[in-house]
Amino acid sequence: MGQTGTGKTFLAKQLTQNEQRLFVLDHLDEYEEGIVFDSFDDLRDYFEKRNRRKFRCICRFSSYPEFDELLDLVWETGNCVVLAEEAALLFPSGPVKEANAAFVRIVNWGRHRNIRVVGIATAAGEVHKVLRRQARAIYSFRQVDEDDLMALKKRGFDVEKLAKLPDREFQKITS
Repeated sequence: MGQTGTGKTFLAKQLTQNEQRLFVLDHLDEYEEGIVFDSFDDLRDYFEKRNRRKFRCICRFSSYPEFDELLDLVWETGNCVVLAEEAALLFPSGPVKEANAAFVRIVNWGRHRNIRVVGIATAAGEVHKVLRRQARAIYSFRQVDEDDLMALKKRGFDVEKLAKLPDREFQKITS
């Protein structure tokens, strides 16, 4: 988590560079290493025709129902990593019933299917607390918004340092 331009995507690319089975939910067109899919139908066709042992699928769908279908495919596939840019769009702060049900299932129970999530968000306060609670590690780059700092303080971050971090530097908390 962190402000725009502080290094979140750079770190996410490093964390996932050696993953053999990766789905990237690329709302911002920032990923190139893999096969780019503009529609779920194209992704489904690819999966039906190819060996699914290794893949790097970059999903740039234009509608949220397609992301729901993708998350159902992730659940079916198992043993993979989901890198979700703008994770707060899929699992926003607020009542769980308003969040994306497929993403909630992956966050809460994906570990039973060896599904790991790398979620990227600008504002810590906008990411649902269930996602923050389930995280094995949280990396935070610079944050200055009071709500974001309070959400991170509850997790053990030094908020005074967070507010002053230079670009590409972060604090990490592990559970």
